[in-house]
Amino acid sequence: MHQRRLLLTAATALAILLPRPLHAQAPGFSAGRWKSVATEHFLFLFPDDLSDWTLSVARQMEAIHDAAQALIGFAPEHRVTVLVDDPSNVSNGSMVSGPLLFLWPTPPSPRSHIGENRSWPEVLAVHEFAHAAHLTRPSRNPGERFFWSLLPIPLDPIILRTPRWMREGYATYVEGRLTGSGRPHGVWRPAVLRTWALEGQLPTYAAVNGSGGYYGGSMAYLVGSAFLDWLLERESGNEAVLPNLWRRLTARQKRSFSSAFAGVFGASPSELYGLFTVAVTDRALALRDSVEAAGGVVGGDLFQRLSWSTGDPDLSPDGQHLAIALRSRDQPSELVVMSTAPDTLTDEQKRRRAGIFAADPDDVEPVERRPRPQKRLAVLHSSSGRGYSAPTFMPDGKSILVVRGDVAGNAQTRPDLFQWRWEEGDVRRITHGEAIRAADPAPDGTWAAGLRCLQGRCDIVRIDLESGAVETLAQGDPLRPYYHPRVSPDGGTIVASVQHLGRWRLVAMDADGSNERLLGPDDGAARFDAEFLPEGDSLVLTSTRGGIHNLESMDVATETVRPITRVLGAAVAPAPSPDGTVFFLSLHSRGWDIRARALDDAGLEPMALIGGELSPVIPIPAEHGETFALEEPGPVQGYGIGPQFKLLLPLGDASVAGQSAGLALNGTDPIGKLAWQLQGMYGSADAWRGGSLHVLWRGSRPWLHAQGFFVQGQLGDEYAGGAVTAELRQYRLGAAHRIWAGLSAGRLDANGRRILGFGNYELRLLQTPGDWTTSQSLILHGSVGRTGDLDWLRWRATGSLGVGKLGRSLRLFGTLAGTDAPVRSFEGLVVGGTEPPLLDPALISQRLAMPALEPDAILGDRVWTVRAELAAGLPVTPFFWAGDAMDDGREWYRVAGIEVAETIAGIPYVRLPHVRFRLGLARTLSDPVRNAWRAWVTLGYRP
Repeated sequence: MHQRRLLLTAATALAILLPRPLHAQAPGFSAGRWKSVATEHFLFLFPDDLSDWTLSVARQMEAIHDAAQALIGFAPEHRVTVLVDDPSNVSNGSMVSGPLLFLWPTPPSPRSHIGENRSWPEVLAVHEFAHAAHLTRPSRNPGERFFWSLLPIPLDPIILRTPRWMREGYATYVEGRLTGSGRPHGVWRPAVLRTWALEGQLPTYAAVNGSGGYYGGSMAYLVGSAFLDWLLERESGNEAVLPNLWRRLTARQKRSFSSAFAGVFGASPSELYGLFTVAVTDRALALRDSVEAAGGVVGGDLFQRLSWSTGDPDLSPDGQHLAIALRSRDQPSELVVMSTAPDTLTDEQKRRRAGIFAADPDDVEPVERRPRPQKRLAVLHSSSGRGYSAPTFMPDGKSILVVRGDVAGNAQTRPDLFQWRWEEGDVRRITHGEAIRAADPAPDGTWAAGLRCLQGRCDIVRIDLESGAVETLAQGDPLRPYYHPRVSPDGGTIVASVQHLGRWRLVAMDADGSNERLLGPDDGAARFDAEFLPEGDSLVLTSTRGGIHNLESMDVATETVRPITRVLGAAVAPAPSPDGTVFFLSLHSRGWDIRARALDDAGLEPMALIGGELSPVIPIPAEHGETFALEEPGPVQGYGIGPQFKLLLPLGDASVAGQSAGLALNGTDPIGKLAWQLQGMYGSADAWRGGSLHVLWRGSRPWLHAQGFFVQGQLGDEYAGGAVTAELRQYRLGAAHRIWAGLSAGRLDANGRRILGFGNYELRLLQTPGDWTTSQSLILHGSVGRTGDLDWLRWRATGSLGVGKLGRSLRLFGTLAGTDAPVRSFEGLVVGGTEPPLLDPALISQRLAMPALEPDAILGDRVWTVRAELAAGLPVTPFFWAGDAMDDGREWYRVAGIEVAETIAGIPYVRLPHVRFRLGLARTLSDPVRNAWRAWVTLGYRP
């Protein structure tokens, strides 16, 4: 009877999860069929829907390889793996040891400092391969080379000796040198340098490596590349000095970066960087003088002093309200609606202030030279950590179209469109998984022109605001992405920006996407952020004419333009009002301010920046760059199991039960389709010992996991066997579901044969109301089996609740478990010891870990445990734990201590498996071992 029940339960669980050929991969990577294509020096891996984008890069890659090798003086000795995927719908890339290049195909916008390029696929490939060619140059010191060859991953010492500013700055220099475009020839780099210089905020040499302050993470790219340009200027343009630096840094004679640098440039990097900041500041001041001589800065009136990053402002149709996304470094972003009327002191506030100074005549009234912070009329908070952005008012002014990222597909992020009725506070979802980045409603409010970025393209689409249906109006391609569509007041025209021949131009089309035509003068300037003025016959936009981001107006019929602002930083994102005022964002070293300027005040003459001696605070003119010859790659093939990476890592487990250590050999492919793990541990008699082999297949849905093991130690018995498991996962914004079930058969040394079936369900929820974060989780487990002659049934439930704010949180956990097995049998519930590092804990779910207690501290057929912990931004987490076996007549076991607990999800393309680390120290508070200090450390892995 019990055996039939066991087999029926397990068979039913597995039948529910039978594999279907959906080719799922690790979370974050695209589901579906993956392919590969090879060239002489590269192997490309990519999902089927990114075939066109990948092949366009592959055709150029050999020419990029040869040009970069000639400039850098080295190239990787082995074939480079190139992984192409779109996990987050943002523009990015990376290089990891191997080397492996990870290219994200979504094109950047013109508002991004990486958006100034002649081709996003090209500049991305050049930048990331520059890292590979630079940072894989091996050491010529025999002893050092031997030592580094023993590491479990391919790594060369140059990557650790080179500071971040040089790693990123040099790759940025190479991108500009080989493509003739990119950040070194763009308008954003000089905008940041001169703004920070004129405000006395250029980063120190130490800070240029870090990420502090606004734009801090980008300073290694922007300031680092400009510093290299300045160094080459001092060396009369001799580019050979940079390869000489790499040769000195990898020489037989071991040198620090500072020593290698000084041997090439004659002084330490920090000393020369100080001189560089003086030169930048001096040139920025000279530029300011020339602007003053031409009539001075014309930047409008300050409306709101802000800091950090913001979204683009948008005005209601009547001009009385402004919506904007506000972001900060430490708090979730908020979308705010405020009045456009300047905030002033109320009579009550004036009386209260008068009372303060009447009570203390020696007090001094504050100087108020900046506008008062505007009162927030409505706030749309982030949802599960995802902020809303890109607001555009609907024609009635009572609701706003907004965009928010969501989880779609295989735990990837895609933005979607929502409608927020800001006076009532409700939010309605419009699209699902469409990757809509922005939308502008038509005058009748039934449809909107939207920007959809997917598969390496950015298209103009028409969105039905009732049904959410999406129709492509103008399809972009990797070399010609669109940006910022806007519908004319009569609904008949759409104006957007398009990257045309490497430069952002305005484009107009009819409302159905037909009759597309370029708009505006072909004078070498980039133009974007276009907004219709209320009459519909003119636009206000951002232009780079003259080498600085300024606002312009354009007559649609004649295409004539005239300047509106003349700033030293950057003026972008205009939002016109019916009264003839235009609000816009103004750059400063702490982020962006909102300023306003009357259009009828805009009688300015255009100003062009001239004089190459003022670089890098003015743009370096674009150059022709290399022409990368196209070469057809080999045939496109299936992915198979991909190239296999291996990584050897230490295992460890030490607690009151004993100590053991070992090694784990992990293998995976770049997307985690097939992962495996071979582990072995040895140690004291009561510690975890033995070996195991795990194989995880993510090439189907559900995932399939097989394991074989032999373990000794905390179980009190030798246990050998195997198990197969099927697992399904589903991700949603603020919710994650996981279900897995399996069968296991094995043998216990003292108890004989053991077979079981088990099933688990896990739910995790997250909410972010305002500044608060709340989380909940629920894990349910059930198993049924036979051990020797004993049939048994077991269940277990664990729940948690967390509440926090600004990095501090209180978390509560509770577990309740029960079984019909005898208390002192192998299948009886046991509390104590550490989690098993060699096999799936679901196979021995009768054991509830508590590292401060002996492995058999609590025995029973019903047990419960509770835990409270306080996360306060400290390296360690204080906790209190209590556990008890019901009806055993004993008091609760209690433990208080501190712990560092880290769980890192596996990252296949860097070879990293799932990691679990715990380090703790606690004091027992109950008999039979009261007031004893206990320490523990565990380090384990899963495929």
